[in-house]
Amino acid sequence: MPILTSGRRPMAGNLDIRISSIDDGRAALVELNGVLDAATSPRFEEALDRVRAQGCQRVVVDFVGVRYVNSTGLGMLVKQADTFRTTGGGGMALIRVPGKVQIIMEMSGLSQLLAVCEGVPDALAALSGSPGGPRPAEASPADSDPALTSTGRWRSAAARLAAEDPELALRRCRHALERVLPALYRKTVGDPSGRDVSALLAGLGERRVMPRKAAALAYTTWELSQPGTAPIYAAEDSVRREAYIAVAAMTVLQAWFKQQHPDCWA
Repeated sequence: MPILTSGRRPMAGNLDIRISSIDDGRAALVELNGVLDAATSPRFEEALDRVRAQGCQRVVVDFVGVRYVNSTGLGMLVKQADTFRTTGGGGMALIRVPGKVQIIMEMSGLSQLLAVCEGVPDALAALSGSPGGPRPAEASPADSDPALTSTGRWRSAAARLAAEDPELALRRCRHALERVLPALYRKTVGDPSGRDVSALLAGLGERRVMPRKAAALAYTTWELSQPGTAPIYAAEDSVRREAYIAVAAMTVLQAWFKQQHPDCWA
């Protein structure tokens, strides 16, 4: 399989692409270095189309050198992953995806559509594990519940489930996080009052529904989300990432606590 490379140091809007044959010619490794955006996505897509035209239906995309991905690049990846899955029983897996890109994928819900592996051996194992290669995770109970996946009705659904079965409600809310993170983030950082945040943290910590550590991390995230601070999704360290998820979880559970513990909101 030919090697494709620009030979240039990637600058803004540039993307170096290197393609090689792996797994005794049964798969292709595509190594990226640079930026995957509206300017570079067409060239990357053409490279993947050529890989498929040469008869290779299984591809591993190495993201270790990717500094930035926008919505155009992510949309193209989803399209190509679907094409590889549905054409000749192939598949596509991503490896060594940087923390920033992973967070963006989780925020947008694309982590459910793109297979992400640790390295080449894991990716090849996933691609060989079943016809059609790696597939998105199976739908959770929350995925099939319109009231939980609709941003307009998730609050009432959480409160209803909390009254019927608190443990089930918590599990479903956690599953729903993956589908509504962007909306939850907007709600959380839109115009939160210090009183509301403090009350919610009191409910989370004192009622032992969420560990105190997660509540503290959530408060840190809330502070970081205030005007003049860096967006939380730009943080690569695991603590801030955990905090971001915790604050989203708090938003999902807000209706639950208002119903179950009105004293916290007095």
